[in-house]
Amino acid sequence: MKKQSVIVAAILCIGSLCLNYAWAKPTIEQLIATPQLSGVKISPHGKYLGIKVFDGEQQVLQFYDRETLKPVGGFGIGGRVEVGEFEWANEERIVGEVVEPDFAKAQPIFYGELFATDIDGTRSEMLFGFRSGESQTGTHLQTKDADYASAKIIDPLPDDDRHVLISKTEWSERHDRPARVELLDVYSGQERSQSISSKYGSGGFLTDSTGKVRVAVSFDAERNMHVQTLPRVDGEWIDLPRSAYGEHFAPF
Repeated sequence: MKKQSVIVAAILCIGSLCLNYAWAKPTIEQLIATPQLSGVKISPHGKYLGIKVFDGEQQVLQFYDRETLKPVGGFGIGGRVEVGEFEWANEERIVGEVVEPDFAKAQPIFYGELFATDIDGTRSEMLFGFRSGESQTGTHLQTKDADYASAKIIDPLPDDDRHVLISKTEWSERHDRPARVELLDVYSGQERSQSISSKYGSGGFLTDSTGKVRVAVSFDAERNMHVQTLPRVDGEWIDLPRSAYGEHFAPF
């Protein structure tokens, strides 16, 4: 399917990025099968589809009414960076990764920066990252204070319209800083500590269906993996023996 049939009879001008599309209603099967598409996610209440698509220059987001498949908005960062993985923060707002294409590698580079935008492209913010304190020339992102750390979305918290749960790891030469769990405001970028940290560096976390952190994974200086579980929110972390998970494991 040609790019012209993907989105709206309008001009979306976002920063330095201008997209001109003619509207022709696609089916969901066509949308999913389109080679330029690399991600489709339904909003928390099922009203919208969020789609990441390569527009010929960079990865951008496009949003459709789920019932009519008519476009309702779109967003592209512009400049030297583009949209990476994304999550619905609420029915009208997206939080996503800011990535930098590297044509020498198969995947773009993610430095731990996060952005947020409403589906109509307004209230677009650089929520987290080392460039969040810089003037974002050529992009549509407003800025806040710089964070010399990397963030990763742990859980979009579907029952909380204002926050997502992230891991935050301060930069260090040896990459040995423990990761901390923070509640991130998707409008202001303000963080609130959850008093949870990984045991070692390169930490990551898993949550249960209610958004509570239950598993922490980290790596010591010899790159040995350590897994801890929290069976009860008000309980103590338990170190799992290596025999319980081996070299690799996956949550279910």
